[in-house]
Amino acid sequence: MGACQRTYRASAAGLHLRCPIFQIPTTERGMFLDSRRVTIHADEERDAEGLLASSEQCSADDNFSRKVEACWTRRPAAIASLLLSVGVLTGIGVGFRLRGQHGNLRQPAYASLYKFGQAADLSHYEKAIEGICSKNAQHDHSQAVPITKPMVLPRANLCTSKLLSDDFPCGFTRNWSCPSFPPAVKANATGVAANDGSLGYHCCCEIERLRSVTWSRHPFKDDADSMPEPQKVRIKVVTYNIFWWNLFGIHKGNGGTAGGVVATSNVREPIDLIAFQECRDKDRVLDDAGLLNSFHTFAGMYEKCIALNKEAWIWLEEGEEDVATDVYWNNFGPRGVIWARVMHRASGLRVFFANHHGPLAVNSGGQCGGFRTARNLLRVIHERSESGDIVILAGDFNANPASHTIQELRKSLIHVHAGTVLGGIDNVFTNLKPSSVVSREDLGSGGSDHHALATIFEVDTGGYQHPAVPSQDAGYSEEILGGLRKGFPGDDWGEFWCGLEHTDVSYNPVGGSGRIFDSKKVSTPDWCCRYCQRSSSCKAFRFEGIPGSNTTRCTFLTDYEPGLKDANYSFVASGLAAEWAIQSLPVFISLALCLPWSAASARILVWQFYKVPALGLCSPPKFLHL
Repeated sequence: MGACQRTYRASAAGLHLRCPIFQIPTTERGMFLDSRRVTIHADEERDAEGLLASSEQCSADDNFSRKVEACWTRRPAAIASLLLSVGVLTGIGVGFRLRGQHGNLRQPAYASLYKFGQAADLSHYEKAIEGICSKNAQHDHSQAVPITKPMVLPRANLCTSKLLSDDFPCGFTRNWSCPSFPPAVKANATGVAANDGSLGYHCCCEIERLRSVTWSRHPFKDDADSMPEPQKVRIKVVTYNIFWWNLFGIHKGNGGTAGGVVATSNVREPIDLIAFQECRDKDRVLDDAGLLNSFHTFAGMYEKCIALNKEAWIWLEEGEEDVATDVYWNNFGPRGVIWARVMHRASGLRVFFANHHGPLAVNSGGQCGGFRTARNLLRVIHERSESGDIVILAGDFNANPASHTIQELRKSLIHVHAGTVLGGIDNVFTNLKPSSVVSREDLGSGGSDHHALATIFEVDTGGYQHPAVPSQDAGYSEEILGGLRKGFPGDDWGEFWCGLEHTDVSYNPVGGSGRIFDSKKVSTPDWCCRYCQRSSSCKAFRFEGIPGSNTTRCTFLTDYEPGLKDANYSFVASGLAAEWAIQSLPVFISLALCLPWSAASARILVWQFYKVPALGLCSPPKFLHL
């Protein structure tokens, strides 16, 4: 998850929120975005009517770039002395306590330009991220982003595909000999190439050819396509947020407990693909598990890693792209998706495997919102996957099924696994039919604040039939909703999640009524939601004012409707309490697919979250213009 709100420490002086600095170069030289620290005093925490927070900045260091580092407030210890005066006649002692503070918090070099909670800082942040949030907005009219249907394709033709260089693709084997080459050839080479799970290694080293053919300009021109024998292929996928800063930064790996989780699961059935979040070393967990030699690993920006079992899979290509960004008041920087296209050696099945670590705050979709974050994710899959790929999207989305992010993803992909942490922010999606899932397993935490999830798919390459109109698994959808209830948010920050949050959206009282309270000052929308969820009569909330400033307003609503924001406030965010977010889940949040259409009309079949299909209309030109 990585949320600031989950890492409190108590002291006599108050509660200090631990946040990282995350620097993002922008078009303005020398300026960057950073996350903020909010100090909440213990007496204010107890006082539901008090001003909840004051804001300060963490000190910044220009040596950090795109890295997460911890910053702690250097808060001096309170000095108190008690002066007693004993009256001879009254015998009454009167005590006086004096509290003082000392010390100096070093301010960032740019503090005079941008300060958290000020309009200029918010404007700078919004300008820096507008490219991410406006990405693919021209396609918003479409009702769902189409994802390729999985197919069984010939495997041998990959060596002649665009994925390998046209000229001398095996030239590297002159300097780095293949293990199968004769000793005389190896003796004249710099060394022996190691199996990195790549397509180049497979085509040049694992397929027997004469050396003269391997080293020719077009060594694969005579390769013939061939269909593999029909078989049942099991694909085991694990997603795991490993809580790096704590598990490895503070506890130094905790004796390899995270690796133990992976190793134990691998013994029961070999793992094929792994998505790690909060992963600063792509090899560490697998090394602790004793599995590093069996896997090929990739590392992307923002601490995301992918591992594939190179004994069973061949790596074809990889990439990554920014798709979201954290909210202004809880900013760890941009959020992206890292992906890899891989091929199963025995069956030829191709898989597009994507790993996403979603934006904060939980259930907000970040500064771009849940709809935009989901659409950006789906657009990457749509553009980077190839026809016939099996699509598997996994990760810590920082969004559970009550969020707009998950609801939008369910329109294009099958939701096959949701965890239990914070109502289910760890998730797995696919384009395979629901019956392809043969096992779901919670592997435990291994010292993380998340649980690793294992999902096993089974695909019959000889008889797989993709349904004309895919739909969510009704039974598992009900189980997901039940998970929201089981993981219902607590009031403590470690268990808190807001039902729903939107930035730049104003929820207003219906007909001017429904307002409960309109003067509570809070530091951020998270606090506004937290107070709303403490009241059984609060359905929705509206936060106005720049987060971190002392001119904010939090309004509680018993009924609401989206409307115009108050012109007196430059920033607004709104949302729903968890109970109402769950009750307000849209009836139709599964797959939406346009069927073949005529010039007169087209039909769209939309499947309900639960069981019953419904019939509607869609415009084919708009839907297909993606």
